Amino acid sequence: MNPALAPRANPASVNEVASVEMSLERNAYMSREVERHFECVLSARRRRRYSEVRGTLATPPAAPLAAKSKVVARP
Repeated sequence: MNPALAPRANPASVNEVASVEMSLERNAYMSREVERHFECVLSARRRRRYSEVRGTLATPPAAPLAAKSKVVARP
């Protein structure tokens, strides 16, 4: 076939296709990141709920600020 008669790709449509492909890849990546984030949040909630049910907290409550900043005088 004569190359001059071959159908040419419209540069605008090529750019649009590339743009759509990039957008789809970005959306897929973001949906995986969101899914991973919610898995972490849910597992943390499950751990906390389990420890609350057992009566033990996985992380103890923070000590009061006064107890943390106590200055001990040396003899």
